[in-house]
Amino acid sequence: MADTESNEKHRQPGIRVDGAKRVDMNKKRTMRAAARKSRSEAPPIEDTRVSEIWARGDIRAKVAKRKGIEAKEMAKAREADGYKDGAVLSDTKVRLTATRHETRSIRCRPGTFEWRYGRSGDSALYHAGIRFAELWEIAGTASASSPDMESAGGGQWKGLPNGRAMAMDKIRLLRADIGKWSTARLVDYCVMGSTASEMARKYETDERGMAHVLYMDLRACAEHCRFL
Repeated sequence: MADTESNEKHRQPGIRVDGAKRVDMNKKRTMRAAARKSRSEAPPIEDTRVSEIWARGDIRAKVAKRKGIEAKEMAKAREADGYKDGAVLSDTKVRLTATRHETRSIRCRPGTFEWRYGRSGDSALYHAGIRFAELWEIAGTASASSPDMESAGGGQWKGLPNGRAMAMDKIRLLRADIGKWSTARLVDYCVMGSTASEMARKYETDERGMAHVLYMDLRACAEHCRFL
């Protein structure tokens, strides 16, 4: 009898009448209990907030380690050849993502394509020159040991590697678009690493005029490659 009276005393109402509104109290109690349970089972705060900071710290540590290795390699190269031909170290920004950049060091001679346009790293003319050099190198890297259609497909036909043939086609189209003399100047400037002063002597003009001509050549190349 006493137990029954105790249960009646601690029993909570399931419905509460608030004016003309009836509130289901059991449903609200169930929702509050579920919320308390989810909070008690939540992961530690270091797994949700601090972990991102730890991940960024690990990335910075890896980048610092790689930069230290590159600096040592550059120091060894400087001791070995003393930066021959007047080469210097120049910092350039490399785009990693749409919002992140990274500073890297390149060794180049003053007046060369890398020295003039590579220090910004984001210039469309720099990317156009790099693309031109890549195509030119791919188009000229076939040899007797290069992969061909016979080794790739097992047939008896021998010919140019597909990559080289495609690069040659792109070079041919670019040459037809910007002209043979612009192509020749870009080969000297972007592929062979000639300086503007060396090219000025070659083409018997002054360095300032040659720099302007090379600028226009790179702009035409950038427009052909749709960087502009």
